[in-house]
Amino acid sequence: MRRKSPRQNRGQKGYDWLMSAHRTFRLFLFLAALLPALATAATIRLDSTRTYFKTGQLKVAPGDTVCLVPGRRLNQFLQGLRGTAERPIVVTNCAGGRAFIGTTHYYGLTLDSVAHVHLTGGLDPSVPYGIHVDGTSAGSGVAVTGLSHHVEIDNIEISGTNFAGIMVKQDYGGTPPDPLPLFPGLSIHHNHIHDVGGEGMYLGETKSPGMLFSDMEVYHNLVERSGWDGLQVSNTHGVRVHHNVVVRAGTKAELYQANGIQIGNNVQALRLDHNIVLGSNENSLNHLGGGEASIDSNWFESPSGPQSLFLDDRSHADSGSTITIRDNFWRSPTRLVWKNYTAINPVVFTGNRLDPHDTLIVYASGAGPNTTSFSANLIAPLAPLTFADSASDDWRIPTTNPWSTWNLGFGSTASATTTPRRPTPSASSPSPHAFTPHSLPLSFPHPQGRRTP
Repeated sequence: MRRKSPRQNRGQKGYDWLMSAHRTFRLFLFLAALLPALATAATIRLDSTRTYFKTGQLKVAPGDTVCLVPGRRLNQFLQGLRGTAERPIVVTNCAGGRAFIGTTHYYGLTLDSVAHVHLTGGLDPSVPYGIHVDGTSAGSGVAVTGLSHHVEIDNIEISGTNFAGIMVKQDYGGTPPDPLPLFPGLSIHHNHIHDVGGEGMYLGETKSPGMLFSDMEVYHNLVERSGWDGLQVSNTHGVRVHHNVVVRAGTKAELYQANGIQIGNNVQALRLDHNIVLGSNENSLNHLGGGEASIDSNWFESPSGPQSLFLDDRSHADSGSTITIRDNFWRSPTRLVWKNYTAINPVVFTGNRLDPHDTLIVYASGAGPNTTSFSANLIAPLAPLTFADSASDDWRIPTTNPWSTWNLGFGSTASATTTPRRPTPSASSPSPHAFTPHSLPLSFPHPQGRRTP
């Protein structure tokens, strides 16, 4: 057998050493990736005296929980909390009861410049709405500001605020920095907002351009008696608003600020579906978004404004995008149902059901039949919605109601649940292309209607 030369032996030893070092390095990388997942999450308790923390003052790591001791505190400010997608930071009430925030301070609970944070009052099923912001002297109940992203807000009760119930935005006055600030990943669900001075929810700056939101989902919220719009969304590309109930928005009767839902400027890739909007002081729906949109399967009833739906275009309209308004219910609409002032976007009205009315639609100069189409819209008296117990804020629809199979609002009494849930990634930032239009129900309570043009 031929023996290796000293040089060959040295080469083999060098190769073996390199392989051993490589395996050791790979093991180090594996352990470095594994250790954060194995780290023990901490719970940081904040009593009523610990209400203001700027970046770095509160030692919180990804995966930790910050809990508010039950009882009364005037405000809560948390800045710079940075979780990760795998290990978000949770902000909640401590076990043992509800945390109450507000009454006389100028804001309620503010999260500033945060990332991957889950604000929830729903971890203890025995304590509904474990965090209640019940008053402010000037600001909003819950606010998310600064360069934040990936925030979830659920199971919070908000009332008595001077301004909005929930406000998520950073103001730039129409001149944001370059590159444009981005806010991906906003989820707001299962909250109860009532008797607030401003908007129920104010999501995105009204002026455009501004911080651009994406991957937004707003669902299963109850908004009652907001002073201004029940829900307003602007500057968002990729948003679904669904299964919310909005009741008597615009109690202050502020001109142009009293709509049930307002889709503001620079909104694209919108699906607005299965919401119930009752008794708004102005229009049931204002749509100024100008991007591709599917507005379907909603129930709009008894607005007090000049029309039930107002469509218009603003500075960021996408001329290649279609606004589809399909399979909605328009019960007790205003004498004029639809007003279309958009001269940029094609508009399709199809499969809608309408109570009798005086005028179906009017147009502004530049908008009209050339950009608007109609099919299979039916006019007939609509059977009313009934609710399990609206006086006790149970807005589910009994299965005996003819519309219960449509899963409107909170759904039916047989299937609805108040258990908080986290949305799956596939439910976030849907594009209208991702949804197949469903057919109208086979049995309509009043099939003897006439069709619109």
